[in-house]
Amino acid sequence: MTTDEKLQSFYESATAEAAKQAEAMLAEHRTALEAMFEEHKTDIMRRAQLQIQIATDKLKKNANKELSRAELDIKRELGEEQERLKDSLFSEVLDRLTVYMNSREYQQLLEDQIKSSLEFAKSDSIIIYIDPADEPKKQELEAATGASLTVSEYSFNGGIRAVIPGRKILIDNSFQAKLEKARREFTFRFGKEETSCLKQD
Repeated sequence: MTTDEKLQSFYESATAEAAKQAEAMLAEHRTALEAMFEEHKTDIMRRAQLQIQIATDKLKKNANKELSRAELDIKRELGEEQERLKDSLFSEVLDRLTVYMNSREYQQLLEDQIKSSLEFAKSDSIIIYIDPADEPKKQELEAATGASLTVSEYSFNGGIRAVIPGRKILIDNSFQAKLEKARREFTFRFGKEETSCLKQD
């Protein structure tokens, strides 16, 4: 084998070995790059999912805030409307009471309340008050019940009030007290037909 042939053989052998090593290094580098790419892709996907979750949670939180605000607004408006309706209703009740207070039935109610108060007091001293609007009925009521009546300085919308000082008892059969109690306890019940009336003791 000539020198040129030997050199050619060495060159080919060295070139083949270098190409083999370069290919191995390239493959190793490609594998490392692919691993880095997969890791990077996984990290990006994880961050994207996290951002989506954060955005979703934020949207849900904002939606819940809006729903809560809307619910409060509706409740407030409903409460205001109920108060307006309640005012209107009890204004009408007062008008009807005014008419009722001019009836014979009301006169009888006062007599019954006065007699009931006298029976409750028994032999104890009792002061029975009638509403200033009922002053014209005073003599007739006293004659019918045998009680000495006092006209109140303040209106209580009809009915009677009585005090038994010795026992520190107040008997409040005034329409004002009944109206205030009825207003406190009155509620609207939607979807059901409700009627409400003032009970007389």
